[in-house]
Amino acid sequence: MAPSKRFPKSKGRSKALTNPQTSNEYLEAADELERGGGKWKPGDATKAMRFYEKALAVYNEGLEKFPKDFDLAYNKAHLQYFVLTDAKLSPLIGSLLEPLQEALDSHRYAMRLDETNADILFNTAQVLTSLAEELGQTEEFDNSSGLAIKFLQEAIELFESCSTRQEMEFEEQRGTQQRPEQPEQQPSTDLDESMAEPEADDTDEWALITEPITALTLLETASATLSALTSLLSLYVTSPPPSFHASSALAALSSFGTKIIEEKLPTYLKLVSSLPSPAQLATDPSPILSLSGSTAQPIDPLVAASQEATLATALFRAALADAEYRLALIDAPAYAARLATVFASPANAPPSLLLAHADTLADFSSALRERDDSDEAAQLAWSSLERADECLAQAANAGSVVDVSPPAPARVYMLRGDITLARRMLALRDSAAAVLRNSAGTLLGNAGVYYRGAGKLAEETEMRQEAECKAWVVATMLGQGDVPVPSDLDMAMGVMEDMIDEELIEESVRGTGPIEFEL
Repeated sequence: MAPSKRFPKSKGRSKALTNPQTSNEYLEAADELERGGGKWKPGDATKAMRFYEKALAVYNEGLEKFPKDFDLAYNKAHLQYFVLTDAKLSPLIGSLLEPLQEALDSHRYAMRLDETNADILFNTAQVLTSLAEELGQTEEFDNSSGLAIKFLQEAIELFESCSTRQEMEFEEQRGTQQRPEQPEQQPSTDLDESMAEPEADDTDEWALITEPITALTLLETASATLSALTSLLSLYVTSPPPSFHASSALAALSSFGTKIIEEKLPTYLKLVSSLPSPAQLATDPSPILSLSGSTAQPIDPLVAASQEATLATALFRAALADAEYRLALIDAPAYAARLATVFASPANAPPSLLLAHADTLADFSSALRERDDSDEAAQLAWSSLERADECLAQAANAGSVVDVSPPAPARVYMLRGDITLARRMLALRDSAAAVLRNSAGTLLGNAGVYYRGAGKLAEETEMRQEAECKAWVVATMLGQGDVPVPSDLDMAMGVMEDMIDEELIEESVRGTGPIEFEL
């Protein structure tokens, strides 16, 4: 759920934007700067960032004068997290660990000012989740995994508190809406008040904009909670905390997640289904002018909510099955059966769900190869990777299938390259059938095609560089000497080492001299 922003909306025009004195004036001055950043962001992210930095400076100045003003603290924290998660702005920042910690400190400060506010509870949980994910990808700290687990556990507690608060407010709103209207009482006005001079026209009147709790809000919080549980499951497998009891820990997470999936999500989806569709809301037949020329129709809220809930549910259940297998609580056939049930999706599944299915099948294959070197396990791994490749091909050609969070095409191509190399490694096994061994060269060439495609389609610098490095590694293995060496050779060698560690290529690739590769 995108965190909502709080700001007092002026019914007049403030004259103090350049010299704010009251907390409301600081809010409006910062909001004007944020609007400026929003206007520049599509075309000039650097200039937009300068506007956002000025807005943060205004919030800081306002908090120095009004340290207990919740709206100033909330908006400052909200903006800090926004710039760290925006696709156009975050690449300008570099490492996100320290800025995320600063955003967390700001959210904790705002939460201390109002511990019952559902928005700040949700936003703080989001920051904790993002910080945990960033810690899981770094080796800068000795106990990064332990900190990530701690942050995720706190995030889940906050999401649960937020959900409880939202449900209470939602029921209060429904109760208010169902009460019969009362006739308006005409206030009595004495003579002195009626003869008082009217206020000047330019006096500002303020009204706090507060978003109501809706069924969609409840559903989004439940989905976010499932996502945090999914991340925690993964960390329990890769970096179990001290005194970790696998069966009891996974049972607790399973019970928590199952309650959300089987009780909360169906209830919330039923509430969402009663909402009017975009077509019902569009009562004005007049045409809408669009600068972008887009003719896209708004996505039905029930479709969007159902997709998000389905994806969060599938990822949680797949992560649970993966954790139970890696911790020897279930066997490979049971793991495979669980995945087949989780992703028993229709033919017109959205690309985001297809990508998630392919990801989990790749994880399944990797887990099999780590724990079982038998021919039976290799065959099961091969079948799962074939199915993963089919999912990605379907995702790349989904056409007009509605998807509220479509994956980046480069991500699809990158994963397809990884899966193709994993299939090649299985084909190179001594016990592999001749037909599979003969396909190894073709698979290697196909992987290069996918990586080059990912490099061309990638919008993010990091993904483009990774794709180009992988394409170079494959080209080198194929003996294609005309492929240019990446500009950052150290990064390329690091990517190659990662590919070896992930068993995408053989260890013999490592080295600087000419190598004969088995195709």
